[in-house]
Amino acid sequence: MKRRGWAIAAIVAAMAFFVGWPVTATLARGQVVVYTDAEPLVCLDRPTTIIGMDETDETAPHVVAAEVTKDLRCEQRIFVRNDSAFAAEITEVWLPYMGEDTGVPVRVLTIDGEEPSEVDPLSMNPRESSIDARVRFASPVILQPGEIHLIVAALGFNSNGCIAQGGSTTIRPEHPVTISLLGFSGEPVYTGAAYGFAAASGDASSCDS
Repeated sequence: MKRRGWAIAAIVAAMAFFVGWPVTATLARGQVVVYTDAEPLVCLDRPTTIIGMDETDETAPHVVAAEVTKDLRCEQRIFVRNDSAFAAEITEVWLPYMGEDTGVPVRVLTIDGEEPSEVDPLSMNPRESSIDARVRFASPVILQPGEIHLIVAALGFNSNGCIAQGGSTTIRPEHPVTISLLGFSGEPVYTGAAYGFAAASGDASSCDS
């Protein structure tokens, strides 16, 4: 009877482990923060403008806008901070509507120095679209507890897109980073700024060839 009792106890402990482990991983992944700082968009030879900020709450999401010309060169900056007690891995970065096959006149040239990969346009995964820019790191970026990693996406003019004079567009990545933690993957919510792009003052449009 004692052996039977030990067996039952072992089964209960194993069940608790396998049920509790995913919960622990989910809670820990929720402590990985994806955000921007005071300079989420840095552009060469042109200023950026902060619009849409809640004046009563400086931490509220806002829009950082830049004018688009054919010599546009900007960096989109996203921070990932691991506030959990476990090591976390950054395995993917997704930036929506920032690939070449979109109407937006700005595209991602590189993400952390790597060129975005092409994605099957017939994929049924809503995150896998040829209009997105995606990098899957061959060697994940490992974040120990308390560490911060800065993701830098280099942006340039996209000849496949355009903005007519007076027009603008805004893009907000909801889940730009995929994290693996304790063997489980997920996408923490992005709490940073959206990105706006507008036709340059005096330009007829950015659609001119």
